Amino acid sequence: MDGSEIKRRLVVRNIGWLVTMNPDRKVWRDAHLVIEEGVVVSAGPGEPVTREGDEVVNARGGIAVPGFINTHHHMFQNLARAYTPIANAGLFPWLEKLIPLWRGFTPDDLFTATQVACAELMLSGCTLACDHHYMFPRDAGSRLMDAGFEAARTMGCRYVACRGGGQSDPTRPDDWAGESLDTYLTDCQRLHDTYHDASAGARLRLALAPGSIFSGDRTYFLEIARLARALGLGRHTHLAEVPEEAEFARGRFGSRPLELLESYEWTGPGVWFAHGI
Repeated sequence: MDGSEIKRRLVVRNIGWLVTMNPDRKVWRDAHLVIEEGVVVSAGPGEPVTREGDEVVNARGGIAVPGFINTHHHMFQNLARAYTPIANAGLFPWLEKLIPLWRGFTPDDLFTATQVACAELMLSGCTLACDHHYMFPRDAGSRLMDAGFEAARTMGCRYVACRGGGQSDPTRPDDWAGESLDTYLTDCQRLHDTYHDASAGARLRLALAPGSIFSGDRTYFLEIARLARALGLGRHTHLAEVPEEAEFARGRFGSRPLELLESYEWTGPGVWFAHGI
């Protein structure tokens, strides 16, 4: 396409209420939106200026708001949503019964779960979702995260894949999902080079996201932070989901979760947490 060609435009007119969510909290009645190549170029009251070739939508009586952002999701857990033994359990009993379910987890499973989650989110008005995937059975192969990226691409949802994981523990004979720090860093570099798009409005991005403060030691977190800064990637993790977890951290590490992560250089710009108990 050369510079003289008219770009495809979507014009939404007769919007009953247009809620901008701008700092001035402006709300318009009987408003319009004009979108070019996926970017809003005009918003305001009254009739829009249209031109030949526009796709025009009459939104009379409707309400338009910016797309919602889901900052934390575990899309793979959709597949265990109706698993009765954990339906009403507390966090630690819930995890104890839930985690063994994923021993045979495959890329096809993640592809399906991600499609279902993206569909549900978009139907509820969410246009950007951050999926914190932390379950990596060794038998699943080295391309598990690729399935999530590809499923999100097919659905058209803006998607931030938060590459979770946890350090392997040779003292645990049942450690079927742990991995070394080198394995984690190598896969993150590969995913960055293959999928991450840093441009404005990108649909696929990567963030580095150990499962929790219990996923690795100080060196583990420092090295992941170093790679994230070098690649310009965000960082994410669970902080504390229940009061018992915060107290457990105090007993194990001698500090509360946020204090611990501050010492690991896991605070500041580009870092966000899930669960702030």
